[in-house]
Amino acid sequence: MRNFFKRKIMKWLMIGGAVVGFAMLLIAGVSSIGGTVLSFLLSWQSQTCNQQTNESSGNLTVSGYSKNVLSKAVAVAEAVGADLNIKPALVFAQLAAETGMQDSKEVREDNNFGGVKYSSSFSDIATPGNISPEGDPYAHFKSISGFATIYRNTIKNMLDGKKPDTWHEFVVNLKAKGYMGDDVDHYVGLGQNWYDNYNKLAKKYGKGKISVSASANGSSNDDVASDGSNICPDTDEGSYSGSWVWPFSTIKESPKSLDGGQYGHTSYSRGSTNFHDGFDFSNGLNGVHNGSAVLAVTSGKIYKVGYDSAAHYYIWEKAGDYNIIYQEGFTYKDDIDVKKGDTVKIGQKIGTITDSHVHLGITTNKKNPAMNQTGSPVANGFDHPNCWLNPIKVIQHGLTKEGNS
Repeated sequence: MRNFFKRKIMKWLMIGGAVVGFAMLLIAGVSSIGGTVLSFLLSWQSQTCNQQTNESSGNLTVSGYSKNVLSKAVAVAEAVGADLNIKPALVFAQLAAETGMQDSKEVREDNNFGGVKYSSSFSDIATPGNISPEGDPYAHFKSISGFATIYRNTIKNMLDGKKPDTWHEFVVNLKAKGYMGDDVDHYVGLGQNWYDNYNKLAKKYGKGKISVSASANGSSNDDVASDGSNICPDTDEGSYSGSWVWPFSTIKESPKSLDGGQYGHTSYSRGSTNFHDGFDFSNGLNGVHNGSAVLAVTSGKIYKVGYDSAAHYYIWEKAGDYNIIYQEGFTYKDDIDVKKGDTVKIGQKIGTITDSHVHLGITTNKKNPAMNQTGSPVANGFDHPNCWLNPIKVIQHGLTKEGNS
């Protein structure tokens, strides 16, 4: 009898262990699916200038949805599909492939259907949210419309004028443009059923409505200037004017930089792009050291001195049509020697480097007119490569004996 009960107990322990083990695997599987949201393969944070240019102007206004996740997704799909003139079922399937249409915190509280990373370029429609596993924040969108606007811009860039007729064709475009690391067939499988059943779901959960609102001052729509023109024209500013010098007296020739500190496309990843919108004059290179004087690279007037989460303490100088930003080199505001309204001469000391590097960014009103309208020193940063000039070329063109030639 004792052996009989012992065998019974062992049997039930084994069954219980198997059930627990299966449950653990199931939970792990669900967590993996949920992780799809957080690892969003499209990597929205820092797309190229094309993300928010061309015909994709104005913010989308999405309505006609309830609190239900599917209802919101249908509304976004209808709005983006109508604006880009593509099947809303394609948009809906892509959202479903990323989120599994789960009622996650990102969807429910942040209006974020795809792990969109926060970028200061759309600060008017989003704020920084939870920190991602990569260390940068997700975007907390103020509305579904805000998410739809950024999503629309990225999808437009990905399609590059193409109008896919099937879900498979859409995914092939996604893969070809480098917007996903998944296998095409696997990704197609994630969204195919949602694509096939979209019409039924749209009928059940209602349709969103769309309108495109023109920006009045460029702050809510950073791609269009007040005159309606593209603020980041894809043109080369071939001629530079004025006299310029290096920002540190120890630099006598083209400066060296650490990897990723150069202007332009670098080996250092910044979200989904590797574009760097300025040049980093690093502490420890080119004779620059902690305590070195930061010099005005040209004569001008101090437009603003302030702090920004991306630029840290910064100096914004205006010289004619040029906007010159000295950022990330000052640990405290006291490290800056000038104030708003000061007139500075070329080569004049304007501050002291106490941080790892001085990031020098140079742009013009022609290339970046919304910069003045938004009042942001980093408006259209590495999200918009065509908005910024190469500081090295600008300075080299205007080197003068008045400073450190």
